[in-house]
Amino acid sequence: MIFICHDIALIESFAHEIVVMYHGDVVEVIEGGQISEKAKHPYTKSLLNAIFPVHGEMTEVK
Repeated sequence: MIFICHDIALIESFAHEIVVMYHGDVVEVIEGGQISEKAKHPYTKSLLNAIFPVHGEMTEVK
């Protein structure tokens, strides 16, 4: 099955293999759940750096 998604956290939770594409070209193939540790390509690293960290207490939005 191919699942196209931009949510790295979601992909890491269930994909066996993650393929990172840049301008239509495959730039990196990483085993699922290891993208944070195994990323080598600059584009993959920039995608990981774009994730907002969640810190502190969560509050309900009304």
